[in-house]
Amino acid sequence: MSRLLSVVFAFLMLFSFAPASKAQTAGDWALWAQVGPAIPSSSVIYPAQTQSYEATPRVILGGTGGTEFGNSYIGALTAVEIPIKHFELDFSNTFSPYESHVALGKGYADQFSGRGILWTPRVGFFGGATYSMYHVNISKALEYAHGGVVLRSDVAGVPARFFFTYTHELNNGLFPHNASGTETSRLQSGAVQLEARLQCNRDGNSCLRLSASFDVGVVKNQSNPVCDGSLGIRGGHDGGPCYRKFTLSGGASFGLSWEIRHKTYDTTELF
Repeated sequence: MSRLLSVVFAFLMLFSFAPASKAQTAGDWALWAQVGPAIPSSSVIYPAQTQSYEATPRVILGGTGGTEFGNSYIGALTAVEIPIKHFELDFSNTFSPYESHVALGKGYADQFSGRGILWTPRVGFFGGATYSMYHVNISKALEYAHGGVVLRSDVAGVPARFFFTYTHELNNGLFPHNASGTETSRLQSGAVQLEARLQCNRDGNSCLRLSASFDVGVVKNQSNPVCDGSLGIRGGHDGGPCYRKFTLSGGASFGLSWEIRHKTYDTTELF
């Protein structure tokens, strides 16, 4: 409600002072006609017309949780974002003391990700990799490659980023190899992720962040145990391969974290 009142007040002030602004502009041009030629063009300073963007490292500490492709988790997030002019390096680690997998029991997990972003003013192109490991009834370490497009803007005055990501699983990572006949899911997925800076302290050097991610993708089902190796047999009855079906699945996750910035900046700047 207060934001709506502020917007209405801003418009009233704009219309109230518009005639005076026009008169002032006419006076400025008349003055320039008299003294302008005596002022070197290099001394003229024009107002900036572009949106400002942060260029300071940020540390992120918080929590996250959700369900993805039938598995659920609750974890602690630690991350750092390092802008370097038109480039940015992001690194994050999520440790999940609670990890639950369908038909594989509960345990814990850890995931480390890194990515680079090449920025134009409001659009970025990124690519990276993730190393993920979990310990439930089986243990597994996987590698993923991911990339896509990120947009940064403000939503009702709130600085935000929107990531559109494609992820592809690179490595099975089961240990011991083919443990109990369990096979890799061969995940391929797409996701939409929102990161928004909700509120900052008075000095502007630490802020509250909200994150939300929604994904959908395809995974391979486990094949018939008669021929997947779990019974010591490989191949079908005729010695051929075990065919596996694909399943469409997805999930959602949410997080709340605290952003710590090395320097104080305008809290409305895009990040």
